[in-house]
Amino acid sequence: MVAQSKRRSLAGGIACAIALTLSVTACGSASEQTAPSPEPEAQEQAATFEMPEVPTDVSGGTPWIDSNLKDNILPGMETSPKDDLYLYANYDWLLKTDIAPGDKVAGDGLDAGGRAHAFEAISGKDLTGHDARQALLFFRVAQDMAARDTAGVEPARATVDAIRSLSTIDEVTAFLLDSELSAGTPSLVEVRNKRDPGDYGRYVARVDLSPATFGSSMGTIGLDATMVTPDDELWQARLASASAVLTRLGMTPDEVSTAFDNRVELERKIIGDAEGDEGTSEDGTRRVTPQELDAYCDPFPASQLAVNQGYGAAREFLINDEDMVRAACALYTQDNIDLIRDYLLIGYALEAAGWLDGQAFDAWRQDYIALGYYDQLASPNSTAEEDAFNLATYVLPTPVGRAYTEAFDMAHIKDFVEGMCRDAIESHKEVVRASTWLSDASKESLCEKLDGITSNAVYPDAWEDYAGLDLEGLSYFDARRAIWLFDIERNAALTNGAVDERLWRDPTLILSTAHYEGDTNSFNVAAGSVEDDVSRYVAGEISVAELMGGPVGYCIFHEIGHSLDTIDLSIDKNGQPIEGSLLDAADIDEYERRVQKAKDYYDSIVAYKGQNVVGEVCLNEGLNEMAAMQARLAYAAHQEGFDYKEFFEVHARRARGLRTPELEQQCILGGDTHPSHYLDVNGSTQQTDEFYETYGVKEGDGMYLAPEARVVLW
Repeated sequence: MVAQSKRRSLAGGIACAIALTLSVTACGSASEQTAPSPEPEAQEQAATFEMPEVPTDVSGGTPWIDSNLKDNILPGMETSPKDDLYLYANYDWLLKTDIAPGDKVAGDGLDAGGRAHAFEAISGKDLTGHDARQALLFFRVAQDMAARDTAGVEPARATVDAIRSLSTIDEVTAFLLDSELSAGTPSLVEVRNKRDPGDYGRYVARVDLSPATFGSSMGTIGLDATMVTPDDELWQARLASASAVLTRLGMTPDEVSTAFDNRVELERKIIGDAEGDEGTSEDGTRRVTPQELDAYCDPFPASQLAVNQGYGAAREFLINDEDMVRAACALYTQDNIDLIRDYLLIGYALEAAGWLDGQAFDAWRQDYIALGYYDQLASPNSTAEEDAFNLATYVLPTPVGRAYTEAFDMAHIKDFVEGMCRDAIESHKEVVRASTWLSDASKESLCEKLDGITSNAVYPDAWEDYAGLDLEGLSYFDARRAIWLFDIERNAALTNGAVDERLWRDPTLILSTAHYEGDTNSFNVAAGSVEDDVSRYVAGEISVAELMGGPVGYCIFHEIGHSLDTIDLSIDKNGQPIEGSLLDAADIDEYERRVQKAKDYYDSIVAYKGQNVVGEVCLNEGLNEMAAMQARLAYAAHQEGFDYKEFFEVHARRARGLRTPELEQQCILGGDTHPSHYLDVNGSTQQTDEFYETYGVKEGDGMYLAPEARVVLW
């Protein structure tokens, strides 16, 4: 069996931006102008996911209460690390902390220290580097709500009026080809350079239904316009966001509602026509030459648009989801002018709402929340300064990262973390070599892959070039517009080029704190998750046990462990899929038995009445954390005077957080592939001898697990 590697990451906030209101998506960072799109496998999952009922009674968890839920945290509870390590270490915090009204989570993420320093960098530092200054300039205009409110929605008038005046398909084409006037308007079909699935080291000009628009009448997470009705919260929030712009520019509520209906109707036509398309290739893609592009997309002017936006030199184009693209292009006719015009109008309004004044932005935020995101931008309790910072990470990821590294000297942090990465690889190898069941051939194969890992620590060795962007003197609206245009220009410059693997997919250094890439057998650990604790450790303020129990030890050892997880055992040291597994054939049965034992372990956990943990959902991440805990403890065994009690309790505090019952239910059922916070801590520690020895845990204690029931992967 050939496996496909998947990206995994530890998100920068209390959790990833997961689309939850009507569907679920994968962890990732939001660095585009619109809500982030998930990986294809997440879309497939989302399309079959049904919203569960919100639990009304969250008691009854075994062997532990679900202490992610505030209703389970009561005054006067007796706690002990022998019964529930997570609750013991975090009880005081859990008792005094509440989820703010309108929020879905409470708690600091792995990147709390890094976020504070990055915020300090762009809000209060005198930055001189060009790219770093763009983040500072953007922050200043984004947080100036007085200026934004004075401008109101007037900055959007020219584009709105231009779209509303479109009466022929030729006028629509002229509008789309006018990059200045149409900035912020997602096209029906777009061209963007993305990694070539046939040659992952190069870019290919890919033709897609615009991910910023298609489906986004009802979300971009595998949920399309055929699956939601006007009575649903998401429909209403999307309509309200568009209305917050358009009704203030002269349209009546009925006119906006009609336009929104037209947009949905066009999407439904595309979906319906695509379902009847029998000419689609097996993988849903098709490669065409520049000469073939127009004929394939006719009557949509794909070639003109590609040339206009800078993709004219592309040697070939990759049509993605070709049945959808072909259906959308075929509808680009005068007969559908009303639908196409309103498709563009609503798409622009949904985008522009985030570029305008407080009233429009508040509607945009409610739309963002309705889509299911619960990152920092989704909080209705944030200040203007916090919003400005979060927006900067959202639209200017590289300048934010440049500002962070300019304001804080990190060269020594990078050296230290690179050394820690080497130590972590050796610790994982030590665990593999000590295995009592792996054959010598399997041990050699696994260690060879670990030795092949490329570790990218703290900040990238190369950055994307933002020299072509200058926000000096621009208003907030004009800055957003300039960034929109610059991002197209920046992407077009990649045409026919090789992928620079030195660039990071999250250059903010705080949104995705760490992630492993199976396709390249590499992992990144960003400054945001390690800079603060490493500085404190080097200064003698925390011990090695605290360092290992906190974000530094967690991020590094956990992500390196993913190189040998249940997915990547079918990926070689060069990131290439292989037939079968890295394990010797004689070891496969025992490996599968151990994996099944881990799944059964998670399935046996009762989160609360009527809801068991779903082992299939959290198996890969949970089992990997168990293996990573083995590796951390192997490292600890070589540290003189290592304080295991301090280590375990810092490890437990590192993960603390609260969720609403709705969010917890959705995460258990597939919204988050990591075990819930309390289970991630208790589940990984109760498998280890060191935990039992440290606290004297015995049969009858809540944390006790019989030796034969414990999960040990290697």
